[in-house]
Formats: sequence, structure tokens, C-alpha cells
Amino acid sequence: MRARQSTLSSLCAWLVKRSVLSVNPVSQLDRPPHSREAPKQVPGPAIMDALIHAAKERRRPLHYTVDSYPVRIVALDTTVPGKHHGEVDDPAVAWLAKKLEEDPERPTLLLMHHHPFPCGIPYLDI
Repeated sequence: MRARQSTLSSLCAWLVKRSVLSVNPVSQLDRPPHSREAPKQVPGPAIMDALIHAAKERRRPLHYTVDSYPVRIVALDTTVPGKHHGEVDDPAVAWLAKKLEEDPERPTLLLMHHHPFPCGIPYLDI
């Protein structure tokens, strides 16, 4: 989470400098303390089993938008359950097109976990 939060904070700082955002909303979030110590407690099998069950039951795809800021954030779920690679299927493209058509002039940041082009890593470039 720390790396993702710092990356998003850097992007928001860049947007503040260009007057797209008035303030950096990420800089106001609580951050977990950074520690190099090993965790004192390892999750037990019951917790891990519950997490795996919840992940299997989660409805896919999980696309969403955040419209609270001048820059619209659109997250596109590219995961393929049980696989390393990701893909964007026709329903996802239709969902994205609909979201972008809602306000075509608004600056939009598209987030995806997987790269949208071949990256040279064979098991990801399926």
C-alpha cells in the first residue's frame, strides 16, 4: 500500500503544480508507519482460508470511478482469475467508453493493474 500511496501522491502533487487540483488529497491520508522489522505475527490458516474464500466469491469485474476530484479516476479491472496475465474484454471496453462519454472534456486518469501493451515478459504477454 505504501508504494501505491506514494506513487499516487506524487501524481497528485504534479497535478497541484499544474493547477488541476487545488490540494493533494493523498497527502492528507494516514500512512502506516514504515518499519524494517519482520512482522511479529503471521496470519493463521483460518484467516488465510477466509481471505481466499472471499476472493473467490468476489464479483468480477470490479471496475469503478472516483468523481470527487477535478481529475476523474477510472479503475479498470484487468485480472483474469487464477492467471498471471490480464486482459480487457469487450464488456470492459464498453463500460470504459460509457464512463468516458459521460464527461468527455474532463481530465481522466485510467488505472489498470496489468500493462495495456506487450512488455516482453512471456507469462504476462499471453
